[in-house]
Parts: sequence; structure tokens; C-alpha cells
Amino acid sequence: MDSKIEWKVVPEDLGKITDDGFFMAGDKPGRGLVIAVLRMAGKEYKAEAKVQVGLSATVAAHMPELVIIPKEAAIGLGDTMNFNAVVRFPSTNKEVPDVLVNWTVKPRTLGKITQRGEFFAGDLPGAGQVIAFIEYMGHRIYGEAYVVVGLRPESAISGLVSDEDNLVPIPNAVVLAQRIGIRRWFRRTQSDENGKYLLEKLIPGWYVIRAMKDGFITEFYQDARSFILATPKQLTEKDTAENVDFNLNMGGAIAGTIYTEGDSSLLSDAHIFAYLRLNPGKKYHTLSDNNGSYKISGLLSESYIVSANKSGFQGEYFDNTNHEPDATPVSVTDPNTTYDTDFALSTRGAITGTVISDADNLPVKGAVVFAGALNHHDWLMAPRTRTDDFGKYVLQLPPGFYLVRVEADSFNGEYYDNTYDSKVASPVEVSENLHTSGTNFSLAPLSLMSGNVADQTTGLGLAGAVVWAFPEVGGHGPVKTRTDEDGNYQLTRLFPGIYFIKAWANGYFHEFYLDSTNLAGAAPVSVGYNEQIPDINFTLVSAGSISGTVLSEAVGTPPVSRALVIAKMSNSHVDRRTFTNENGEYTLKG
Repeated sequence: MDSKIEWKVVPEDLGKITDDGFFMAGDKPGRGLVIAVLRMAGKEYKAEAKVQVGLSATVAAHMPELVIIPKEAAIGLGDTMNFNAVVRFPSTNKEVPDVLVNWTVKPRTLGKITQRGEFFAGDLPGAGQVIAFIEYMGHRIYGEAYVVVGLRPESAISGLVSDEDNLVPIPNAVVLAQRIGIRRWFRRTQSDENGKYLLEKLIPGWYVIRAMKDGFITEFYQDARSFILATPKQLTEKDTAENVDFNLNMGGAIAGTIYTEGDSSLLSDAHIFAYLRLNPGKKYHTLSDNNGSYKISGLLSESYIVSANKSGFQGEYFDNTNHEPDATPVSVTDPNTTYDTDFALSTRGAITGTVISDADNLPVKGAVVFAGALNHHDWLMAPRTRTDDFGKYVLQLPPGFYLVRVEADSFNGEYYDNTYDSKVASPVEVSENLHTSGTNFSLAPLSLMSGNVADQTTGLGLAGAVVWAFPEVGGHGPVKTRTDEDGNYQLTRLFPGIYFIKAWANGYFHEFYLDSTNLAGAAPVSVGYNEQIPDINFTLVSAGSISGTVLSEAVGTPPVSRALVIAKMSNSHVDRRTFTNENGEYTLKG
């Protein structure tokens, strides 16, 4: 049966993906999707994964995500179940309380859902999504869960994973079960210390099961090396398929070292891949370590074409050729390792250097290095790369003159050589097949602001008060923190600019610096490069509250939980919102 999986990345500049699903992140921060499309037997099956690349901690801390629990579910016709929407900040994992969540179902024939997340399955079998969304700072943020209606997840598969050569159990092997058919279903688990595994919560149907472990050849049930040759296993309702065992073969390996052709310097983070000479679609990938060494394991006894590449160097095939037809095949016999598959990569035009912290001279890992042409330095579209664990970088470029800039989380961005102003930056020349070395940076940390939030009446510090710093000009999001048990706070990672500072505590009116209840009367605070600004203090006035209970008109007047209660000022657009608890009780503060 002919089948082929096609991969793509949306948007394209998020990164690159090979035809066997090896994703390499781009140098531009962003969010998107990796999409796989399988065409088999005249039908098309599509799956996608959300990907986030290089979003700084500053931005991530102020952009929440919405997660639906459970992420997938299978229920019977006419059954009900509850979904819960959790809104949290990925960087801190802190939940956002009292957020108004909207719910919907797609397609509508799948069932209905209340605005409390209670799902009522329809009367027809089907599959789709339960979708939730919130409005946050002008953005609509979505979350979704995959739902199958008409099939209950009450079946299971169990077995043993062992080494075929000595029958020793293999712990921590990954076992996956993938359902075949229109109603997709997928489960994953790991073998325990005795090599045993259990895949639970499977819906009825036919499954392809596989087991994999680093250093071993991936195996499909029964004793197959590919998805097409696998023996599917059928599960009926409330069925447990036992003794679905795997005996894995220790695979062969290809190992070597990556270094420069000119001075034999070791190259880390080079991309090496090997593919079957007679089946180029089957590829194996790895990256060289800090010593320039690499090892591709779990290989079949076959002949392979091996290639290596890295930014700033000419990619090549083994042994020392730029043309695939001239490559020397590398023979592998499992379980042996074929050593000395080395690469000496020739230099291409590039800028190289090191990025360190001005505060402690330690290397800055993951800093983004940009190069803009002198006559057109559009930094959004400029070539870029990232520093490695040692703060070093190599940025491959065509010959010419460039302005070079570095940005890193918690540091001020800087132009070469040691300036914040592009107009006085020193151009860097790139020559053909040469590295312009010594383009180094010493980055100053972002500024810090500190102060105290206290009760105006008692003068005592307020623990857990929220303090925001809002930039006057866009480009960077607001910075947020909370006070400690004594009411003290620190706002870190502040970029240079003008800020308006606001404090608020539960049961108190919000306040802008200095003693203003609104933005119009707020005193701006100027922040420079690598500054420490103390004594931005607040004294908050205690606010009133409204409490009550929401009851149903039904017999016995039972309490209504999760009811939304809104108090709106009669002469203003300002309102307060909260939800009732399990007893129907609520309190609106502030």
C-alpha cells in the first residue's frame, strides 16, 4: 500500500523540517504549527503540533496560554463530561483567576457545551474539537481538545519490551499505539524497570503498535521494521490485549568528529544526517557535541549516505565531496559502530565572535546576533543566528559590509562596537570564504526598579500586591511582579524608556505612581541602560466589597456554582467580575 507523509511549517520562517519530520528552529522568535499530511488508500489524514520558537521570557510572561483539560476525550452517545479551561502564564505556570472563558463545539453535530464547560454528546458518532477562548489585552487566545463521540476509552494493550540478543528487559522504552481509521486515537507510555508496559484508555478499533529505545532499532508489532509491514491489533469494547511483546535489536551506529578544514578546530552543533542509500526517505539525524563528536545510533545493517553542515561552513557529503552522487557510502552492520566518519568543513564567508555579560563576564547562551546591510538594515528580515553554550556564534553571510546587533533576554541590545546607537556603530566586513573573527559583545543587564507597597492607614507592607510597569511607547510588553511578605518588590528586565508604574492589592484601590488613581495624573519614571531605580513606593487605600449568594428557582433553591456575577458602576464603564463557589457564594472586592 503506497503512502507518504508530507511535512510543512506554518509560518515558513518559524523553521525548517526535513521530509522525515526532523525540525530545526529558525532564528526568528514566533509561534506556529508543524503539519503532517498522510495520504493513504485515496484518503488524506492530517495532524498538527503547536510550536513556539525563541519567545523571550519577558514576552512569554505576559502572554498567557489556554489549556483545556482533558486534552482529548472519548465518550458514549448522549453521555456528558466536564472540561476545564486553565489560563496560565507558561514562564511561571501561574494560573490567571476569574477569567471569562467562552466555549464552543466543532462540528456542531458533535454535541453541545455550556459556558461552564459541561459537554453533552450528540446522538451521532463523530469526532471534532471542544474549543475555548478568552480575550486578553486585545488578543483572542484559543485552546482546544480532541473529542470522539460514540466510543468509550475502556480498552488496553499490555506487554513486555526486551533485548532480542539476551532477552534482558528494556526499561524506559517508548511504546506507542496508533489507531487506524477515521476516528484517530493515539496513546503513548514507557516500559517500567522490568520492561513491562500498559497502554490504557484506548477506544475500540485496529491499532498499529511500535516500541523504540535509543540505540535500538524501532520495531512494529509483530517483528516489523516499518508501519506498512506492521501487524495491526484489534481491540473490542472493554478489551485488554495481553502479551503484545517486543524483542528489540541493538542497532548499528555511525560515529565521527566534525572540525574545520583550515585549523582543525572542533565544531559543535553541526547537523549530521544519514539516510539509506536505497531508500533516501529514511533519515537519521543528530548534532555534534561540544567536542565536535557525534553518533547516529539505532541503524539497520545497510549502506548509508552521510552528510554534515553548519552555518559559516560549506556542507559536504562523506568523504570530502559537495556532490551527492560522488559521496562514499558508509556500511553499517548492527550492532557494531562504524567509526571515523569524520568531516573537515571548509570555511564560508561569516562573522564570528563571543557574547558575554558585562556584569560577570560569563557567556550569554542563546543571544540572537543580527547582521544588517549598511544600505538596508531591516532587522526584522536580517540574517541571524544564536550563540551556543559558550556564548560563541558563527553567522554566515555574503561578502560585504554589515551592521551587527545582539539581543538577549534580560540584557540591553547592543551594536558593534559597544554602542546603543546604530548611527555610530562600526561596520564589519565579510570576505569570501573567510571568517571575520573578533566581533565580540559585552552586554549590560536590563534595568531594575524596586520599592514597597503598603496600607495607607496602617503603613504595613502588603504581601502579594501586584506591580506593573507599562512602557509609554510600544515595542515591549508591560513588566509585572508581586510583593514579598513585607510588601517589597523588584521589577526586573526593564528596557530603556519612560514607564508608568501601577500597584494593586486584593481589597484595595489601584494606584499609579505618585498617588494617582488614573493614568492621566500618573508620574512617569525614566529608565536608562543598566540602572537600579529604588524607592518607587505606593500606599494603597482599602476598597469596599459586595457579597452574596446565587440560588436556583428550582424546588429547594439549590446554590448555583460557577455563576458569573458582575458589579458595574452606574456612571462609569468600570466593572468587577467574579464567579460563585460550589455553595453559590461570591465576593466582589475592590
